[in-house]
Amino acid sequence: MKNNSKIPAAVTGTLIMALMTFGAILWSENETGLPQSIECLFDIKELDNSTTGLVTGYNYQLLKEYAESRDMDFKARICSPDEMPLDSLSAKKADILVLPSSSTITDGTSLCSCHIDSLTQWVASRHSRKLIEDMQAWVEEQTLSEDHQNVREKYFTRLNPFKRRSGQSFISPYDDLLKSNAESIGWDWRMLAAIAWQESHFRMDVKSHRGAVGVMQMKPSTAAELGFDDIVDPSSGIEAGAKHLKRLYSLFKDIPDEQERLKFTIASYNAGEGRIMGCIDYAVSKELEGNTWDEIVSLIPEIEEFKGEETVAYVDSVLAVHQEFCRICR
Repeated sequence: MKNNSKIPAAVTGTLIMALMTFGAILWSENETGLPQSIECLFDIKELDNSTTGLVTGYNYQLLKEYAESRDMDFKARICSPDEMPLDSLSAKKADILVLPSSSTITDGTSLCSCHIDSLTQWVASRHSRKLIEDMQAWVEEQTLSEDHQNVREKYFTRLNPFKRRSGQSFISPYDDLLKSNAESIGWDWRMLAAIAWQESHFRMDVKSHRGAVGVMQMKPSTAAELGFDDIVDPSSGIEAGAKHLKRLYSLFKDIPDEQERLKFTIASYNAGEGRIMGCIDYAVSKELEGNTWDEIVSLIPEIEEFKGEETVAYVDSVLAVHQEFCRICR
């Protein structure tokens, strides 16, 4: 049976306009020849190990700014030890490889590359040549600006707190992130910076044997409990670390002295709150107060289930680095 009902003219007009608009959007996106998102795979750990600069962090910042300038979604990850970057590119598990400039994998292949500086290059398949060309033009324009030179300086300045002069204007490339997140938990930002330095030396590419990652060296499972799923990103990683520290600090509310409470918090960040709470319980069982860190340190040799020498050294080191950061950046 025929359906002779007619679509009202107003509805027809609305549908036509919607289809025309949708088509225009698709054409506009495709006309650029650039993707709507890029996933980047970093395999330059050897450079971070052998230079005084934060090479991964610098390239990450550049790629993130490029993606934002082109209204692209951006994801990045660090190449795992057993991963072959070219295989990941071929399997479309990555759109861009970040490799050392010295790498010759593009010689005689169907790959194309954008050289960032004497240290690194961005590599893609030949099908992404237009993307690489656009990246190259953008990088060349950016690197000429005075603002960019100031940013680059923060990634390639000697960051070791014990080898820097006093009265400097910055500690790391992540000072703004450290300041805003420290303020949100009521901490001195230089203490948060000291923990970041102790954990990773401000390197976002570091992964510990326990699976901790990023600038603040958090375990993904701990970060997930706090609502974070990409802690390789310094912004998310530092925020997650600050929230974790705030939670740990709240656990020691019964410790009256703020400096002592801070030491217990730092120790828990390293060893886990369970172990440190266990140490307090042991002190109480010995009829001690258990509310000063030195008291706990004196008991650690007696606690067989906790090899706490590493944590004692960790707390001492963080406090020493904090003191240096206060000297460097008042």
